[in-house]
Amino acid sequence: MKLIIRLAATSAVATWATAGMAFFDGEVFYGSKTSNVKYTTAGTEKTKALKGTEMGATFLLDPIPLIPVAFGVTVSQGTTDLKDVAQLAADDNATRGDTAGFSATGTGTSKTMFYGPVIKVWVPMPKIQPYLKAGYLMGTEVEDQSYTYSSPAGSAFAASIVDKPKLAYTHTATEITAGIGFSPVKLTSIFAEYSMHSGKRKVKSLSGEVDMDVGGNTSSGAYATSDLSDDQKKAKTSDSKSIRFGVSAGI
Repeated sequence: MKLIIRLAATSAVATWATAGMAFFDGEVFYGSKTSNVKYTTAGTEKTKALKGTEMGATFLLDPIPLIPVAFGVTVSQGTTDLKDVAQLAADDNATRGDTAGFSATGTGTSKTMFYGPVIKVWVPMPKIQPYLKAGYLMGTEVEDQSYTYSSPAGSAFAASIVDKPKLAYTHTATEITAGIGFSPVKLTSIFAEYSMHSGKRKVKSLSGEVDMDVGGNTSSGAYATSDLSDDQKKAKTSDSKSIRFGVSAGI
């Protein structure tokens, strides 16, 4: 009886290996990410596609022999340069209010962290493995921005304002991924995939500071979450697309 059980277990392992998936499989990936980032100019909200990078890992368990379905978790982090939209916002602010006519510079960076459950299905082929993954993600995002305004040349007195808001968000999203893997050696593969991420984000907190120098007289102030407008407090759509390359190995 023990021999039969041992043979059955060996057969199951061979079946998994032939299909290109182990009992347990770990993936690591790196790639480019394009995020649709919202910004406001002249009171109108607009969207601009910005490039960034993304890296992460996925851990999968394939519990059922002969059925190409695996379950697991995924985690990723991304970075996006917000300079393009920050500069547009700074230029808009320099057309009105106390900073009208000032020269303006805007920079910023967004950093995200996502995690959540994922399911993977694939075509069980020995070398080439097309697959699909679907996941439900939760996560956080932090936007660090900096705006500098300087009075124009010829002004009666020199003035400068440095505005550094920091926004923290919470996220929920779904992610659909299509990819293809190549397995030169059993239980290992290299892969390429395309992922679509769609969800909502909501501001969790606002912090940061404002430093002013007007004619040599300096002052400063601090942001607080209570300074958020009603519109900023609303949950808003957030979506991105990624192209990733990675490696996987199983046991």
